Amino acid sequence: DGKILWLSNLGRTTYDEAGNPLRLTGTVQDITERKRTEIALRESDERYHTLFEGNQSVMLLIDPQGTDIIDANPAACNYYGYSKQEMITRKITDLNILPQDEVIREMERARSGDCGYFVFRHLLASGEVRDVEVYSSPIMVSGRELLYSIIHDVTDRKMVESALVRREVELESRTRELEGANTALNVVLKKREENEDELKRTIYSNVKEMILPFIGRLRDSHLDESQHTYVSVIEKNLQEIYSPFLKQLVSLSPSLSPM
Repeated sequence: DGKILWLSNLGRTTYDEAGNPLRLTGTVQDITERKRTEIALRESDERYHTLFEGNQSVMLLIDPQGTDIIDANPAACNYYGYSKQEMITRKITDLNILPQDEVIREMERARSGDCGYFVFRHLLASGEVRDVEVYSSPIMVSGRELLYSIIHDVTDRKMVESALVRREVELESRTRELEGANTALNVVLKKREENEDELKRTIYSNVKEMILPFIGRLRDSHLDESQHTYVSVIEKNLQEIYSPFLKQLVSLSPSLSPM
């Protein structure tokens, strides 16, 4: 029918006593589906490696059993400061500054699918430690289960977040200080108002008790017309001085009678 198949041939030649071949016997097995699967896997691996090698994000392939770095794309080599050969001779525990048992525990969480997002601190070849976000998930590559990790440097973002937190703490502290100062100022202002009220009461009381009676006696004495005029002016002016105090006292205590 025109189909092309992949076949696996296994045969054996039978010879006579003189060593002449008599016949060829054997088996023929159709392995077309197996070959198609192999080709599909090879093409899948090729596509994967094309995406892996050409990606600008930092990517690593890690063996979850031995923590070995199986592969690193060029972006990872540039980021960590190692050559490709140096990268694949290292373990992820050489980069992650967490204790080894903690790194293995986190890798198991990623392998089992319990967690795919992590925040770590990674050591570069230069000795610098950077904050990184790691997105990690299991992947089958050439029939082998590995961890596929995409790594983003978030050091600058972390620094900004820390600065914002510190600023927020400072603002909260400053707010509490201002609230305390405002409370103290309110106390001072209230005390000042009380002192002013007390001063007004004292002035009114002194004028009423120490000056007005003598003005009354002076008016009842033998004064000429001009002197009476002076006394009236003095009394009127004193009333104008203390009358605002009196009005305020009335407003504070409206139940008081005019007397």
